[in-house]
Amino acid sequence: MIWLFRLSVAVYLVCLIVGSTMLPDQVPVRFDADGDPTMLRAKSVVMISMLIIGLLLAVVFEVLVRVVPARGGDRLGLPYRDHWIRPQNEARFRRMIATDVAFFGICTMSLLSLLVVAAARAGEDAGRGLGRLGVVAVLGFALGTLTWLVWMFTSRYRPAGRR
Repeated sequence: MIWLFRLSVAVYLVCLIVGSTMLPDQVPVRFDADGDPTMLRAKSVVMISMLIIGLLLAVVFEVLVRVVPARGGDRLGLPYRDHWIRPQNEARFRRMIATDVAFFGICTMSLLSLLVVAAARAGEDAGRGLGRLGVVAVLGFALGTLTWLVWMFTSRYRPAGRR
């Protein structure tokens, strides 16, 4: 799944490049509960900020995908820890936790990509607001990550034969 994470970073960079050509000189950066813009910033400031935030998150998740599995399950708060820290289960645990970290990285980079697109669309028409795309992106991110977390802690790490 790490390659999907790297692909999501590439998609984010493409969205930034395309978004930089579509954004107006003043870009909406803050929205109220209805999705209407409440604050504008210069395009250069927005693009540099988005680039820095995206690259920092990409580096953080790339490091986490390598470090978290390498440290093993004895330092993590996970269900059935005694099962997963046994030597015969360690390789599977490392693959599973790397997949989980990569999934959260993919969700985060996808959210950022969709927000770049939503900001570009909102910038096309000053009165348009964030729109459905932005709202769906944020809610989808929240629901998707929450669902994955619940699944991880209730089912994913449950050893076979345990209820």
